[in-house]
Formats: sequence, C-alpha cells, structure tokens
Amino acid sequence: ETLRAGFTRLLGVAFWFVLFGPFGAVLFRLTHSLHEYWHAQIPERDQFLSHVDRLKTLLDWLPVRVIAFSFAIAGNFQGAMECWRNQAWQWRERNEGVLLAAGAGAIGVRIGGAMPLPNASLERAELGTGHEADPEYLEGAAALIWRVTLFWLAILFLLKLGELAA
Repeated sequence: ETLRAGFTRLLGVAFWFVLFGPFGAVLFRLTHSLHEYWHAQIPERDQFLSHVDRLKTLLDWLPVRVIAFSFAIAGNFQGAMECWRNQAWQWRERNEGVLLAAGAGAIGVRIGGAMPLPNASLERAELGTGHEADPEYLEGAAALIWRVTLFWLAILFLLKLGELAA
C-alpha cells in the first residue's frame, strides 16, 4: 500500500504536473479518486466505470514505468529489474504489477500471496524477492519513495539550471 499510495498521491501527480501543469495533476488525481470511490460503491461495472478504468490505465502507463525504473536506480537495481521483467505480468492490473514488482525488488522484500479476509482468503501473485514483508519494511518503502522524489527533483533542478544558463 505504501508503494501504491506514494505513486498515486505524490509521484504520479508530480509526473503529470511537470508535463501538463495543474491540469495534468488534477486529471490524474481525479481519475484515481473516482476509480477508488466508484469501485467501492458500485461493485457491478457499467459503461461509465469502464471508461474511468481505461483512462486510469492510460494515465498510469508511462509514469508507472518511469517510477519503476527510478525505483531500480534508487534501490536494488538488479532485484527491481528482474522482478519487473519476470513477475509484473502475474498481477491482476498490469500497471500496478509493474510498480509493485519493481518496488518490492528494489527494497528486497516479498509481497503478495494470500490475504486473509473475514470470510475467505484472497489469492494474489507473489512479487519481489527476499524476506516476507513486515512493518520494518514500511520504512524502507517510504525511504525508497523519498529517494525517488529527491532524484527527480534534482534532475528537474539541473534541467532548469541548464535552461537558465543557455
């Protein structure tokens, strides 16, 4: 959840803000908010909900891959790339699988598997390598998100500095 929230609330918003300003950031965040709200309120899919799903998938495609590669740079590069390449396709939602697999590989943790629910168990693909996820890895996930944020802020600063120098 930390990797997903870091993407939807910080990194994805910043990505679209850099490309299209406030309009891009609001469109990205609004699409994610509508997706989360309507999937909780309307379990059966209707035509409008499928349009929101497609827009969310489209808006996520490029930033997810940029952020996943950034996770590899800021964390364990080999682990992140191997997990992305070999495990991401197993996740139900492909973009989310890329993000979670690269993030788990970069941290060196294994996520997914069976999730106990009140009346049943939800089976999910296992992503990542290393130890089972526990509360100690939460700090690692948050630190990875901050390293990626600082990495992209430094790149944007250098680009702006180069623009001013020219």
